[in-house]
Amino acid sequence: TALTFLSQSMATPFEKIRSGDTPRIAVMPNPIPDELFSIARPQRAEGRKRLISVGRLQPQKHYELLIETFAKVANDFEDWDLWIWGEGPERPMLTRRIAELDLSRRVFLPGSTQAAWHEMAAADAFVLSSRFEGMPVALMESMALGVPAVSFDCPSGPRELMRDGQDGLLIPPGDATALAAGLRRMLSDQALREELGVRGARSIRDRYSVAHILTIWDRLFAQLRLG
Repeated sequence: TALTFLSQSMATPFEKIRSGDTPRIAVMPNPIPDELFSIARPQRAEGRKRLISVGRLQPQKHYELLIETFAKVANDFEDWDLWIWGEGPERPMLTRRIAELDLSRRVFLPGSTQAAWHEMAAADAFVLSSRFEGMPVALMESMALGVPAVSFDCPSGPRELMRDGQDGLLIPPGDATALAAGLRRMLSDQALREELGVRGARSIRDRYSVAHILTIWDRLFAQLRLG
C-alpha cells in the first residue's frame, strides 16, 4: 500500500514520522489536462494590461493584502489593472476596501467564470497571495499557459511549481513589502515577463502533463508489486 500526496511539502511531515511498518509515501501531483496546453495566448493589443488572480474570495487567499499592495504600486503603473476572478464571503469587505482605496476603476471583482483558462491566457501576469495552499491549481494552470507569475512562497506548492527568478517570482509569505517589490519588478519589465512565461510553460508541461504523471503512477505500481 501507499499514501499519496499532492506535493512534497505535504508529504514531508509524514515522512518524518514514518516507521518501518507504515505504508510507502509518494508524491503524486494532479496532471494538467492536455487541452489546456493547446490554448494559445492572444496577441496583446495596445491598451490596458491585466494582473489577475483566480480563487475563492475567502481569508485563505489574502486578497485584502493583495489589493492594498496593488494600491501601493498602482500610480507607477497606470496602464495596469488588477482582476480577481472568483466568488465568496469576502466580496462585501473587498468591495468596500477597493472603494476606500479609490481603486474602483483599477481593481475588479468580476465573479466566477466558466472560461477561466481563457481569462488567464489573456492576462499579462498572474499573482498568488494565499496564506496557504495544498497545490495551487490556478498557479499551475496560469504557468502552463505561459502567463508569468508572482507568488507567495506559502505552504504548500508554489516552491515546487517555480524556481525564483527562473520560471517565476517567489515572495516571502505574507510580506506585503516584498510583494510590492515583486510586482514592481514584474510589471515594469516586459522582457522578464516574456522570459518567465516561456520558461514556466515549459517547466509545467515537462513535469505535470498527463503523460508524465502517468509514468509516475506506473513507477509507483511497479514498486508496490516488487515490494
